[in-house]
Amino acid sequence: MRLHWTVWAVTAVALLGIVGCAAGSGDTSVGTAEPETGVGLVGQKEPPSLTYTEWRLPDNAMLQDHGDRFAVLLDNNFDDVGGVRIRLLDMETGVHRVVVPDTLGRAESYLTLGLHCSDRWVVWEEIRGDEVADPLDVEWRLWAAPIDPVGTTVGPPALLRESVVSVRSRPLFDVVGDTLYVMSNTFPNPKQEGATYRSSIVSLGLGVGTEREIYTSDRMLHVFAVQDDELIVTEYVDHDSKDCRIRVLGLDDGAERFAYEPGSRGISHWPAYSDGTLLWAADAGPAAPWPTLWCRRHDGTVLKVAEQGLDTAIVGPYVFYREYVTDRPTSGRGRESATIHGLELATLRSFELVRTAPAGEGYWQPMIDSHREEHTYVIWNQLFTADVGADRGGTYVRRYHVP
Repeated sequence: MRLHWTVWAVTAVALLGIVGCAAGSGDTSVGTAEPETGVGLVGQKEPPSLTYTEWRLPDNAMLQDHGDRFAVLLDNNFDDVGGVRIRLLDMETGVHRVVVPDTLGRAESYLTLGLHCSDRWVVWEEIRGDEVADPLDVEWRLWAAPIDPVGTTVGPPALLRESVVSVRSRPLFDVVGDTLYVMSNTFPNPKQEGATYRSSIVSLGLGVGTEREIYTSDRMLHVFAVQDDELIVTEYVDHDSKDCRIRVLGLDDGAERFAYEPGSRGISHWPAYSDGTLLWAADAGPAAPWPTLWCRRHDGTVLKVAEQGLDTAIVGPYVFYREYVTDRPTSGRGRESATIHGLELATLRSFELVRTAPAGEGYWQPMIDSHREEHTYVIWNQLFTADVGADRGGTYVRRYHVP
């Protein structure tokens, strides 16, 4: 779901500024992105016996999101420049098919970018405009279509909302069951007289038309996530820096349950939180190719998980994350490998789930904004037929079953 959304949010903040406001009602723990007390992980453990199911799809498909049963992918149509299709995968039967054959606003020069799903709905974003040359003039629309589980198809799409970035930033969104959550920022800019700093998250009842604002602030938001009865927001604490505060709020009452400021470095992608334990990836400086992954335990201890790690997902008793390692020879460009690790939350002992290197293997990739799951962890790997041949080419989707 996603990296381009995060990039836009950060770019808008950097160009136009953000504003701070008074602290929330709960206690805030202030930490540092490089704590002196960081002692690393307790150690390694033998990998648990995790079974998985794997599917092979066309090599132009890119996994964007999944529920317990369904997953959605964006198909880039290589024979039609700009053509993007939405593919639905039933992870119970293995059946997959294109359910939205083209961008709905294609004739108006819109392009499909963001895509999410639950087991009941597919929701996607279409944009029009040049985000580099004229970012304030970019227009966006959010569409939703109900999933028909019998035929692995979707019903007629409905336009949910639309705007232009000078009025409301491109949305970050997620769908849980029959509820869509949409985050956006507004900010002073030369295109909209009187515009002020404001962020909001609203919930939309899909199929019933209800709408409720569940969060608002004069701080700008970086990312958010909804899991169980919690709303997790990452907000900028000041209008002229990338410092962030991570807050966990009650989804129904808005009461603050947890807050933490991880220090002076920006946060990459989405943090992960469960029962007082927080994991986040902090920028490691301009020379570092990847951020550093940190963990704050429920007792306040802060540990370094990986020098180059990000994209955490809490599933059952584990948190999974991606780590990059670069072998830099005395000459040449070097070889980079990506490993997906699991970390047992109770003991903080880690294990290797899967390792890949790019030469003929591609990369196994997690979702960049996964929220807490009970039993399902999904990764994907894209091998282009032109590179590896028709017998191996394809997009591979793998679902681990976590007891």
